[in-house]
Parts: sequence; C-alpha cells; structure tokens
Amino acid sequence: MDDNKTNILVNLSHLLLSKIVNYLEDNIDRIVFTLVCKRWFEERDKYLYFNTDHIYMINHQNNSKHHLNSYRSSINQSLSQKSNCRLIINDKAFKCDYVLDKDL
Repeated sequence: MDDNKTNILVNLSHLLLSKIVNYLEDNIDRIVFTLVCKRWFEERDKYLYFNTDHIYMINHQNNSKHHLNSYRSSINQSLSQKSNCRLIINDKAFKCDYVLDKDL
C-alpha cells in the first residue's frame, strides 16, 4: 500500500508549512489544511498558528464552548503570542482577551 511517505508535498518542512498556513486568513481553512494528510495532522503543533484577531482567551467560563480538543494546544500557543490585547473588568460578559474575576 502506498502511504505517501516519499511524496514531496507530504514531506514539506515545518517552515514551509507555516508560511503556507500564514497565507490562509480564516482559521477554518487552517484547520482543513492540517487534515490533508496524516503527517500534517500529527505534526500540526510544529507549524500551525491561528489567526487570533477573532479568537478570545479561554477561561473557566467559556472553556466548555471549545470542542476542538485536538487543536487546544495550538489555540493556546497562538493566544500566548497575541500582542494586541484588551482587559475589561466588569460584571457583564464581553468578548475580550483576558478575564479577571472580581473576587480575586
């Protein structure tokens, strides 16, 4: 059975894969890209960074809303490198980058 181990596209370096992924604006396209072959999926943490413009920090309140467990480490890694963040301390829930409990 041919498992594509010698295919030139399957064996692209992580640097090239990262460059290609960065041209994809939508995160869903980035996820689909990782599903092209088994190697790309298994090694996604080495090249995949999400576009964090519309991804907000994961905290104890919204942690149950995220169902992409296979991509959780990539999401967290992408969020940790986010440089333009907002902090809102309020009683109401806002879409923001960090949440602090009032009880702290």
